[in-house]
Amino acid sequence: EKIKIKPTYLFVTFCLLFIYLNPIMQSIGWKEFLPVQIAGYFYNGTGSNFPLFPWCSYLFFGGILGFYLSKQKGAHKKPKFGIMLFALGVLLIISALIGERVEILINGSSDFWGNSPNLILYRLGIVLILNSVVCLLAAKAKKIPNLIILIGRHTLSIYFIHLIILYG
Repeated sequence: EKIKIKPTYLFVTFCLLFIYLNPIMQSIGWKEFLPVQIAGYFYNGTGSNFPLFPWCSYLFFGGILGFYLSKQKGAHKKPKFGIMLFALGVLLIISALIGERVEILINGSSDFWGNSPNLILYRLGIVLILNSVVCLLAAKAKKIPNLIILIGRHTLSIYFIHLIILYG
């Protein structure tokens, strides 16, 4: 607020930084000069499943979407928004697949399922398509069932419980 930069610009900038700095961060042997507990925040070489790179890119992308929704009241209830999410998701998936082909042309191989920024774009595309389906279903629904509302209120708790169950 003090420097008068729109939050969208900050979210987009940080999202892209976490996406495109990921291969660099993964190539650094952080545990060689940092304690393992701290190194795990920067890359998955310590066995960390959710290091800051690239996972913060998803957080900032969610910030972009959340900021948009906070400014466009009721947009999530309109089919136009669901179609926009679907189109953006397809665009991200296509961009990821094209990016993989470019990576192969330039490097002779691709690390798509490893540390490639294209995998992040691909995952974001899938999440947007799934969100678009939910958005389009919600636009058609007259009333959202209480069970879904209850689950929605407790998603953070559900997330932590599933992390503990899956990863100990």
